Amino acid sequence: MPTPSTNAPSRSRPSSDSSLLNNLKKSSIFNPTNWSLRLRFLTVPAALLGLGCLTLAFIFQRYQDMVVVESVDSRLSVFQHWIQDKITNEFDVLLSEVSPLAAMPEVIESMRQRDKDHLIRYILPYTERLRATTGRESLYFHFHLPPAVSFLRTWDVDAAGADLADIRPIVVKANKYRSPFRGIEVGPGGASMRAIIPLNDGAGEHIGTVEAATSLENLLETTALPPYFGAMLLLDKRFESVLGQNRIRGVHGKWIVGRGFSLPQENRVLEALDNSGVPERLGNAFYRFLPLEDFEGRTIGGILLGYDSMALFKSTVSESLVFGLIFLLGAMVLWFHIYWNVARVKLFLTHLERVLGNTVSGDFTGRLDTTPVHCLDILHCTKTDCPVYHDPMRICYLETGSEALSAVSRNTCIFLSRYKHCRLCPVYARRRGDELVEMRHTVNTLVRLWGGFMGRVDQVVSGVLQTSEASQGPSSLGQVSASLEYMAGLTAFSHDIQGVYNRWEVYNILGDACQRSLGLGQFAILEFAADGLATNVAANCFAATDALCSEMFASPELCRAKRLGKPVFSEPTPALCPFFHVDPTTHVRCCLPMVMGGAVGGVMTFVIEDAAFASKRLALSIMQKYLTECAPVLTSLNLLEITREQSLRDPLTGLHNRRFLDSYMHQYEEISRRTEKRVGFLMVDVDYFKQVNDKYGHLAGDAVLKELSGLVRQTVRAADLAVRFGGEEFLILLHEVRPNFTAVVAEKIRQTVEVPRFPPAKRRDNPQNRQCRFRRIPDRRRFLL
Repeated sequence: MPTPSTNAPSRSRPSSDSSLLNNLKKSSIFNPTNWSLRLRFLTVPAALLGLGCLTLAFIFQRYQDMVVVESVDSRLSVFQHWIQDKITNEFDVLLSEVSPLAAMPEVIESMRQRDKDHLIRYILPYTERLRATTGRESLYFHFHLPPAVSFLRTWDVDAAGADLADIRPIVVKANKYRSPFRGIEVGPGGASMRAIIPLNDGAGEHIGTVEAATSLENLLETTALPPYFGAMLLLDKRFESVLGQNRIRGVHGKWIVGRGFSLPQENRVLEALDNSGVPERLGNAFYRFLPLEDFEGRTIGGILLGYDSMALFKSTVSESLVFGLIFLLGAMVLWFHIYWNVARVKLFLTHLERVLGNTVSGDFTGRLDTTPVHCLDILHCTKTDCPVYHDPMRICYLETGSEALSAVSRNTCIFLSRYKHCRLCPVYARRRGDELVEMRHTVNTLVRLWGGFMGRVDQVVSGVLQTSEASQGPSSLGQVSASLEYMAGLTAFSHDIQGVYNRWEVYNILGDACQRSLGLGQFAILEFAADGLATNVAANCFAATDALCSEMFASPELCRAKRLGKPVFSEPTPALCPFFHVDPTTHVRCCLPMVMGGAVGGVMTFVIEDAAFASKRLALSIMQKYLTECAPVLTSLNLLEITREQSLRDPLTGLHNRRFLDSYMHQYEEISRRTEKRVGFLMVDVDYFKQVNDKYGHLAGDAVLKELSGLVRQTVRAADLAVRFGGEEFLILLHEVRPNFTAVVAEKIRQTVEVPRFPPAKRRDNPQNRQCRFRRIPDRRRFLL
């Protein structure tokens, strides 16, 4: 057991350490509770500001990285277009080199005579000269005989007679269609760029083709690539059996890797090809794949283009550091500048946010705190019955006298007659202060004026729209703004539907107003027939095909809104109407009736999202106003349409009458003259019709005329016009007739009328029943009874 003497030193050390910590805690530096306001703004905000500077520098660095990436992408695009232009130019050069051969007499004669030796003596020097002048060691020419037989190869003059039909489709097509072709082909020597052109002798006979080719790798090798750029040739794996072994660098993934030309991070690219395919970025290296196609448009591989952006990234690091230091210094200067006023500004903004936030929701009673100044303290007034005595805030609220913010309060100050100007008044001088103090007074004045204005606007809007919003207190700004917009839309709508031509125009204007002004996306307007037995769809914007119930088209009385003449909603009772066809958990369907002439003439049905239904209450009342505006217009149009239709049709037969013919002929005459079409006229008259009326009565005569008009309508075409011209006279206008067509139609009508027997009628002079029958008079094409 240790002795007390040995424990003494161990006890004294913790005691000294604890006293040191207590002293540090009591010091103002390490105890945040003892910090002064200035110290708080010198430490914590400075640390946060420094962290913000570092964050901004990091963001700037990221932005610089984005700029570098965009710059690299742009450079790769330019490099890709440059390589594409090089390939295109190489094709053009090959064509320019092989085209003269097709016109040289020596070549044509050698091919026509099949004189290979003569062709060798001429073409080999020509090939060497081209290689020497262009620097393309891989350039060679190949001559073929139809349809695809090798005749001469400049790289192997001894090989000839091979049939290339199975392995060289470009040669087969060039001989078959006798047209030039160009493209890239893969052979034992690698990917070659080829241009082939047909050969014809002087008589126009096709004698073969000549082809110029060069290696694609040789093109990339001889091309001076810009700094930091590189390329690598990749071919499809299916060409592994075609290529020579000296042309295959390796097979990675689905690609045969050819030669690389300064490609950055080439080894990592090969690993990426094995694992994930063609890479787009590896570290600071960016890549772009340029696909290659043969002459038939099939992809055979591509060129992997690369760019090393290390130099660009290094330059951005130094720029980021400089920017961070400059921003840090500027932030510190700004921080010292705003330190002295930040507390008061923060307090003012907090109160201002509270007051303005209340005004948005319709509460205009809030005010910013100000120092009250009582007139009794300044002017020593003894009038205790004055309203200012009980409410000192009415004095000099920066809204009276020449400093008034509103014309209503100007020149109403009780002290203006004494001091003539607000700035001379001691009360005004006591209430003035710096910008924040005066802004408090101004905001309070604006809130009071704003509250009065919004209250008056709310009363006017509620009176116009006949809503009960005014009884619930002042409306919010959004509600008043929406109400004013609705009123403006309703006014414009009332103006638009004046002077419309027919009811369909009214429905189109109403549907457009529903979409633009009220924001309804899915709605339909149903119109009920005058007899209440049918329902027509005047407008339909529902996306679902089953949104409208088919049962109501057969029986309109199923519609609850039609029966009650009141709005019907699926909220809060979705089972109120079984024909809503809407999901009650997500949407609310509304049906608003349109009363026309004391009865429901139509119903507007639409769908609102369930979450937005409560906020659409005002819109529903506006929608009912729209329908109320439409009702008298639609009633007038319906009456006008019925009157117009009755005035232009014969009530007995249903045919158009002579009044319609008089107005129609003026228009049809001009149309017929412009179109130069032949028109046929038939006048149908019923002989001895007076005897029918005398023997059987006028009811029998009316029945005969109805039956006869029905037969005439069935006989003529739908486009032709049948008119009751007189008592028993009918005029038929035939459109666009051929010669003798009118007589044919007349005979057809006569035959149609001759066959049937008309309904029986009682004869006045004989109680026996008798039937009427038409017969033909042989010498005249007329109708007799």
